[in-house]
Amino acid sequence: MTKEDYINRLLKTVAVSYGGALETPKDFMCFSFAVYNKTGESISISSIKRLLGYVNYGYTPSKNTLNILSRFIGYKDFGDFCHDAVFSDTVAVGSLFEVRGRDQVHFIVEYTGNLQFKIKSISQMPYLDKGVFRLIRL
Repeated sequence: MTKEDYINRLLKTVAVSYGGALETPKDFMCFSFAVYNKTGESISISSIKRLLGYVNYGYTPSKNTLNILSRFIGYKDFGDFCHDAVFSDTVAVGSLFEVRGRDQVHFIVEYTGNLQFKIKSISQMPYLDKGVFRLIRL
């Protein structure tokens, strides 16, 4: 995948996550407020217009803009989003994995998307609570 492919995928994911229309200047203003309310960071309405093609401009978004949009949909940054895009192209949500550790301890985990896994079962560690964890790097 090229950087442009990742950016397009990010924009589609952001639009789905946002759920509102992104077609008019008023929509872009509402989206800008939504991003700020969720992340505490702002993206200018002009940048949003350029990103979404409302203004015809040969625009490559800044790393900061891509990071903010990635945080809006729950990722640490754009690199994290790209890493998940590669991972999720290969692993389907709902896939089960067995993770083995020392002392014969092992987990069965289910991939839930967004680099997150839900612990389904744990052997040899009854004191450890079942929960959700996030994959940092493979």
